[in-house]
Amino acid sequence: MKILNCFKIVPDLDQVPEADWASGADSGVFDFRGIKTEIDPLAEGALELSLRFAGASDDPVSLGAITVLPAGDTKPSERILRTLTALGYEHTSMITEAPVTPFTPDVTAMILAAFCRSQELPDLILLGACSADGGTGMTGPLLAAELGLPCITEVTDFRPCGPDRVTITYQRGKVQITETVTTPLVLTAGDVPGALLRVPTLRQRKAAADAAPEALACAALCPALPGSRIRPAGSFLIDQSRSGYRIEGKNAAEKAAALYDEYLKEEVSK
Repeated sequence: MKILNCFKIVPDLDQVPEADWASGADSGVFDFRGIKTEIDPLAEGALELSLRFAGASDDPVSLGAITVLPAGDTKPSERILRTLTALGYEHTSMITEAPVTPFTPDVTAMILAAFCRSQELPDLILLGACSADGGTGMTGPLLAAELGLPCITEVTDFRPCGPDRVTITYQRGKVQITETVTTPLVLTAGDVPGALLRVPTLRQRKAAADAAPEALACAALCPALPGSRIRPAGSFLIDQSRSGYRIEGKNAAEKAAALYDEYLKEEVSK
């Protein structure tokens, strides 16, 4: 069975200063240069589930991984792809200089579809259900539509079940559903508890040291790529400030007494 994981590199949004969020709130364009990047959390869960699937299968499983990169530095993505190679991903690729943003899932889907058509179609194509920076949740279903494949969303597990069949577990609201389906198909991984990507050993890293990821220019793969048809909603900054009152006092005892007299005494008397 051939599995292709399509993952996204996103900025670590916890490290973005509030001033940077405010500066892009009106335009919807944020400058994340200098912010540490990482694999999108839901895509990371999909990558780990694929490794577990390969380990549990009695039949050979070929794992591949690909990411689509906008114009800019490819170094962080190359490092991540080398890590995936060390973990057992046989084919790792990055599509560079792509005209994509967090809010162009249709363009990303067209690029990924072109990549899939350029080789033997995978049995399973996995993506994160939505990315941390865009959050549209549309790339997986749009990719399935481009390839004419069924798509199952919010997947939390999938296991081997003989040739051309897999057992899928997915969420629908509060209900968990498990069923066996035939391949090929597209899966989007939801929030999978405990599915952090494993860390390769030093021996694994050394064994994969010479295996550089494949770099494909987007213009060569998709020479006539149309523009995005998606029009994102306007961005705005949410006010997360909280009102408060500072209790004054010379020491902790005075502050505790003031807290009791002004806020707690009436409640206690009730």
